[in-house]
Amino acid sequence: MQGIIHSGARKSRCKCGVTLVEVIVVLAVVGLLLALLVPAIQSSRNAARRIQCANHLRQLGLAIVNYHDAYSSLPLSDSWSVGNGCPGESLISRLFPYLGINNLCDLVRSDVTTLPLLICPADGEGQATPCLLSYIVNHSPGRGSGSLAQPPFGDDDRIVTRMSDITDGLSNTAAFSEGIGTRGDGSPTEASRTPLRYPWMVVVASLSEETLLHPLWPASLAERTAQTEHSIVDCNHGSRTFISIPRPAEVARWRNGQFSEGTWTYSHWLPPNSAYCYPTGRQGNDANLFLDNSRRCASDHLGGVNVVFFDGRVQFINDRIDRVPWRAWGTRDGNEPTGDVP
Repeated sequence: MQGIIHSGARKSRCKCGVTLVEVIVVLAVVGLLLALLVPAIQSSRNAARRIQCANHLRQLGLAIVNYHDAYSSLPLSDSWSVGNGCPGESLISRLFPYLGINNLCDLVRSDVTTLPLLICPADGEGQATPCLLSYIVNHSPGRGSGSLAQPPFGDDDRIVTRMSDITDGLSNTAAFSEGIGTRGDGSPTEASRTPLRYPWMVVVASLSEETLLHPLWPASLAERTAQTEHSIVDCNHGSRTFISIPRPAEVARWRNGQFSEGTWTYSHWLPPNSAYCYPTGRQGNDANLFLDNSRRCASDHLGGVNVVFFDGRVQFINDRIDRVPWRAWGTRDGNEPTGDVP
């Protein structure tokens, strides 16, 4: 009897453990949750970086307004030396007093090489670059682009501009956008993977002798526009060729003299996030004209760039914006139709 009772007690014991099926189910649920959460977290981080970047540009826009209130003119876009061992001033450095930043000479003497306000948080590649400048100046439409309209900022003391000179309207004229650096060398495989970070080469069509001799004739302007349009298509979607240039990476910097300046201006002739292209095959009298028009704005944000206008408004502009409003925003007195913004 006791044996029977003992045998029954042994059979009633519970065998604790986890089966293989249960492990697989748990792993599948965890994997599903991760698949849902990781993109959402990444998306929220990207949105936060874009908002912070827009706040930086908004402060630059307000600095422009305060500068104009103080001097009754817009800052010049050229660079000139202040002496005493200080580097040349630029448009950006002239705004430092209105951004809560020490003047350029004090920064140089203190060996300051990082100004967080001038760095887009999305530009992970350029964060370690000394004196990095993520925000570049609108200087459209570019020499020889086929447009007679003027850029918003003057080049020197002979061309001083004021808010009243922006006849297209402060809300229709861009002041600053974003820029990223380009690497000096690499391989075609790397360039295809990240095309915005590498230089490319495009063949520029030749111009007629009449256009070179009489660049302001209506027919000459039309031919120049057609030449530039063809080069833009090749630069972004057509027959461009990767070129390896044995030089340091080209980036915009807020401190001149000590470092290479890179390019701190851009033109509205190319759409946002266009490739960075060099011209080849051009005539001697046509040198560097396409370079002026191929100064693009670009960012590491997904799908577009931030732009601040002269009224202080910041807008995220899609890469696929129609060229009519985009180019109209680049000039101060073109009287162009702005069209609908996507």
